[in-house]
Amino acid sequence: MIASIFCDEDRCVGCCACAIACAEENGVDLRDSSVQMRQVLRIEEGTAPNASIAYLSVSCTHCANAPCVVGCPTGALYIDQDTKLVLVDARLCVGCLSCSLLCPMGAPRLGKDSTIQKCDMCLERVKTGLQPACVQVCPTGALRYLPVGEMEYVEQCKTALKIAASSVPAGVRQPIRVANIAAEHTQAV
Repeated sequence: MIASIFCDEDRCVGCCACAIACAEENGVDLRDSSVQMRQVLRIEEGTAPNASIAYLSVSCTHCANAPCVVGCPTGALYIDQDTKLVLVDARLCVGCLSCSLLCPMGAPRLGKDSTIQKCDMCLERVKTGLQPACVQVCPTGALRYLPVGEMEYVEQCKTALKIAASSVPAGVRQPIRVANIAAEHTQAV
């Protein structure tokens, strides 16, 4: 199964449990943000009285056409053919940071051993049937480990719900659950 970690920004409360679990799982010092593989971003929009704050948990997105892989001069970064994950062969890494400079997320980080470290989606945990550490500890369910097709479907449902909610007057809005749309989609197929 080709899967990815999906972050539902509507559920993320910025608690950083995911970043802490990631650091613990990978033996990363929480006090050193330069080597953390998962980070929680605070996004502030608007001005008072219409200001809002949102949080988004981010790490490597394991791009299909990963610029970090293309730019790695030694082949240390590669796309695993079975999982489609962008992985690092530390034996080949020379610590040049080409991958980090090319990555739009800045995901590859130089570790204490002067080789690149990055999210491997807790591949060893997943192989044993466990969820990635960040997903397992998320108290709100904002992080989910989903097959890629299902992740795209959830995003489409969320977009449809936002469009539908914006077209109904505020006093008339009724909550619509993604599960209801998914059930209707399954019946229609």
